[in-house]
Amino acid sequence: MKTKKPANPFEGLTDRTPQYTVKEAADMLGLTGYTVRYYDNAGLIPEVDRSPGNVRLFSDHNLAWLKLIHCLRMTGLPIPEVRRYINMCLQGDSTIPARAEIISAQEKKLEEELKLLNEQMDILRYKKHYYQELLNTHSQDLCNPATMHVQEPDITPEHKSTLRTNQRKKR
Repeated sequence: MKTKKPANPFEGLTDRTPQYTVKEAADMLGLTGYTVRYYDNAGLIPEVDRSPGNVRLFSDHNLAWLKLIHCLRMTGLPIPEVRRYINMCLQGDSTIPARAEIISAQEKKLEEELKLLNEQMDILRYKKHYYQELLNTHSQDLCNPATMHVQEPDITPEHKSTLRTNQRKKR
């Protein structure tokens, strides 16, 4: 079965005309001005222009870099590694294999984090359902750790084995 090509998050961000201030760029990308300035001061955004009054001016092309830089940072890639990745991009196609390795490693890391977050979400959903049942039936909470009378039931049926495996690993 053929997999669908992911949407291009950088589509339309090719214009190199400097036109956005730090605030405008930050607002467009959902970042803070501090974050945009930090990335620029760290030398991560190639070719940032300045106005005659020394105000940073970003192009759509710069916004594409910012999007990528922020994505890499949010997946946990350290600043020196982001800088290394950016420098490899600027070096050209000869660095594609190394860049592909970095992206694959970050994807794997993020998938592992998503798995853990989904497990935590299952626990929260279970507790939400549990409390809703208590509210609907006006029952007493017998699983409150502060007044525990009975042991908390297994969190979710599909995570019983994972929960037990993780507990064994911690011992």
